[in-house]
This record gives sequence, C-alpha cells and structure tokens, in this order.
Amino acid sequence: MARIAILTADIAIASDGVADYSRLLAAELARQGHEVLLIGLMQSSGQWVRYFNTDHQAELNPQQHWQERLERVRQLITDFNPGLVSLQYVCFSFGRYGLPIHIGRDIRQVIGDKPLELMAHELWTCISRPADMKTYLLGTLQQLNFRELLRQIRPQCVHVSNPAYVRLLERIGCRASVLPLFGNIPVTDVKDSWLSSFTDHLRLMIFGSIHPEWSPSPLMEKLVEFADSINRKLMIISAGSQGRGKEIWRNMVDQYQTRIAFHELGRMDAGRVSALMNAADYGIATSPMSLIGKSGTAAAMLEHDMPVIVTRDEPCYSVGRVEPAEGYGRFIRLDDSFEMQMRKYLGQSREMQSRLPLVAKEIINILMK
Repeated sequence: MARIAILTADIAIASDGVADYSRLLAAELARQGHEVLLIGLMQSSGQWVRYFNTDHQAELNPQQHWQERLERVRQLITDFNPGLVSLQYVCFSFGRYGLPIHIGRDIRQVIGDKPLELMAHELWTCISRPADMKTYLLGTLQQLNFRELLRQIRPQCVHVSNPAYVRLLERIGCRASVLPLFGNIPVTDVKDSWLSSFTDHLRLMIFGSIHPEWSPSPLMEKLVEFADSINRKLMIISAGSQGRGKEIWRNMVDQYQTRIAFHELGRMDAGRVSALMNAADYGIATSPMSLIGKSGTAAAMLEHDMPVIVTRDEPCYSVGRVEPAEGYGRFIRLDDSFEMQMRKYLGQSREMQSRLPLVAKEIINILMK
C-alpha cells in the first residue's frame, strides 16, 4: 500500500475538467488499496481537502489568507507523509492571466523533499497558432513562467496528455512522456433506449464544450452525402455544456435543420451520457488532431470505443503536425478516406474499457522506481 498526495487548484464537483480528473484518480487509487490525500490549493469555498481510504481527518478554514493556507497544507502533507506528490497543473487555475509567478516555490515549500510527479494538462497559450500579438506575448510569458515552475519544483517526472506537448517541452530542455487522459464518464454497457429507437438514422454525438475555433463545414455536407448513400436519415445530438461554442451550435442548426435532426440535451448524469455514447454511431470531436489527447470528452468517447470524427488538422504552432499517441482511438479524418472509414466502423462491435485503472497503476509505478 502506498500513500499519494494529489495537489491541484480546485477539487469542487463540476468546477473544471482537471478537478474531475483529480477526484477520479484519487478514488481509483483508493480502490486499488492506496491511501490518498487530495488538496484543492486555490479553492476559495467548500471542502478543499479530502482523504481517501485513510483514517486521517482535517479541520479546514476555506477563508484563510494565502500564507496561512500554505502552512496548513504543509502540516497536512507532513502528517500524511506521502511517498509521492502528484501535481495536476493548469497555469490559468493557479494565477491571473495564467502567470502564477511564485507557485512553484510555494509548492516545493509545502511538500519539502517529497518526490513530485507533474501532470501538465496545459502548457501555455498560442500552441495552435498566435491569434494576435497580445496573445503571442502572453504565451511567451507563460512559457517563461513554466520554465521557472520546472526549476522550482524539480519534478521527478513530467507527464503530458499528448505527443505535441512532449515536443514543445523538448524545445525548452524538459523531458516528458505521455500519460493518456481517461474519460470522466464511467464506462457502462447500457444503451440509451431513446437514441436506440432511431434505427433509421445515422446517429452522431457531440459531448461537452464545442471549441469556438471549430467549423461545422464541410463535415455537415459530407455527413448528409454519406447518410443518403446508405439510405439513412441523419441526426446529431449534443450532450453536456457547449461552453463558448453555443453560438456555433445555433448557427449549425439554423443552416442545416432542413436536412439534419438536431437535439440539444444539455447536462445530465454520467450514466445517461455513457448510455448515449453506447447508442450513438459516431462521435464528433471539435479539438484539433494534434491536441486531441488533451480532450477529456474525446477520451470518454474513445473509452466507449466510439469511432470519432476529427475535422481540425491544423499544425501545432512551432512543432508542426504531430500524430496522436500510438493506439489512441478510432479516428476518422475529413480526407479522401472519409467515406471508407465511415463504412468501416458503422455497426462494428465495440470493446469498452476505462483507462483510469491503467493511469493509476502508472502513478504507483513511479513510486517503485
């Protein structure tokens, strides 16, 4: 049995994807028999410390000043005495404008000489392409800040979710390896009865946020053509919060509603999402292919063994085109093989499997090295 402390910015339910990731990872480590301390270092309200599979307890004051919070965390980690600290990091969660100047120094201060694993969920802005000079300068500052973070925390190992990030970190002298994301939707074998009833439709699903850079065309035209070629009607459902892409959804509905049936289902419990994924024929991802590994929604669809259509193939700024991690999914690109791939996966049997147990075991393997 091992003891692991997980540090992240926030652990509140529904706060963000990294909070979900951290809670699920902590619970899985506990399920495998380990003791876990989970801390939301930046959380301003609610329960910001949780223990899993241990008798430890903590009395908390969520309104503490920063230095008081740091001292409390230092005491918690000293008492818990973990063999490994895992830092789940996103720059915007730890500092204004994604520039948490002293966070590395503060984290090393509270964990002492404990070995540290860094999971960098995001690095800095401007990775796909610089939108304007202001964004470019911010991304440059964030990169310098990330270099300083590495110097201050001295991680035993660095993990990222996709090969593009590995290359970006190589350019600043940091060695990293890919630890694939797991989905935040528990995998079930239940099929949604409502969606399954549309047997004469080709059923596609968008899960979660729609990236504001994503464009529905020419995918919609290709989908209509393909559905016609196999004598099916076409429907697209949206499950979860669409985020900043809500306007894209509305425009898509307005433009194609005479040829495609659209259903906006909104937020729902994880069991229903899993059932919808099992009943849908395809998923649609709005992330670019080079960064698809950092998409938790794409990870959830792939764990349900859904064929996933990826329409964005722009290169990663400064490192060019980078393929996803080997074996990562059943991707359908918007190229000359589109129809062949659509036919290949239609009706194919699926082997659903969560990556979460494998990720937890990799964390434990770090302790054994």
